[in-house]
Amino acid sequence: MPALFGKFAHVSPKIPDPTDMSGLPYAEAHMRLQAERMNKLPPTRCRDIPTIALEMVRELLKLIRRH
Repeated sequence: MPALFGKFAHVSPKIPDPTDMSGLPYAEAHMRLQAERMNKLPPTRCRDIPTIALEMVRELLKLIRRH
């Protein structure tokens, strides 16, 4: 089996069933939540139109400089 997976040999070869809607047991979900905290993205900052336009010009200038 390790030769088949190479560097991913430590990953379980079991493929989850997409029709299985049972999810994690409550105890395991609670344990993961305590260990890893909420899976939330950081809040985005509000950008006004002039800021967005300036960022677009900066990105365009970066692309032009590369060529």
